[in-house]
Amino acid sequence: MASSNSRVRYVVWTGFMIAIAFVLMFLEISIPFMPPYLKYDLGDFPALVTAFALGPAAGVAVELGKEFLFFISGRNPTLVGMAANMLAGVAWVVPAALLYRAWHTKTGAVASLILGAVVMNAVMFAANGLFLLRAYGIPPAAIHATLMTAILPFNVVKVCLTSIVTFALYKRVRTVFHWQPVAVRLQDEAR
Repeated sequence: MASSNSRVRYVVWTGFMIAIAFVLMFLEISIPFMPPYLKYDLGDFPALVTAFALGPAAGVAVELGKEFLFFISGRNPTLVGMAANMLAGVAWVVPAALLYRAWHTKTGAVASLILGAVVMNAVMFAANGLFLLRAYGIPPAAIHATLMTAILPFNVVKVCLTSIVTFALYKRVRTVFHWQPVAVRLQDEAR
């Protein structure tokens, strides 16, 4: 029974966090001195929290779910944009969750967020340089300049802001993942 309850809770919380991430993606803002097509949102925060609390697979599910919902809502009309956001999110969430699972302390949380940020920036630098910017129609001669003056600085700002929010709020938010209704707690205690 406890295993079944755990699976249900896992699915419910993952779905709930997909919905929160999807809503947070609508609250996008422009960052000063960045190109207007690069918008910041806190949509990766629920994915990171979920990955820390439930594991990397749940974090990836939140990333994929929110991007799919955002795509079908029409807010991100290109498959290239959806693929880029998914790749960035997965490249950030998976290494962060794996390290946090092994090093479950405040220091481990900071190291996890830093590792995830470094991996995400490296993956997105390579992906943008090799194919994403070309798919967006950026001329090959402008790719290096776009990477250095727009993409890399934006991603650094994005991971810094979201990491600060995640670190500040994770301990407060994670308790809801392990919440049990009173009836379930009483049943477990009676056994």
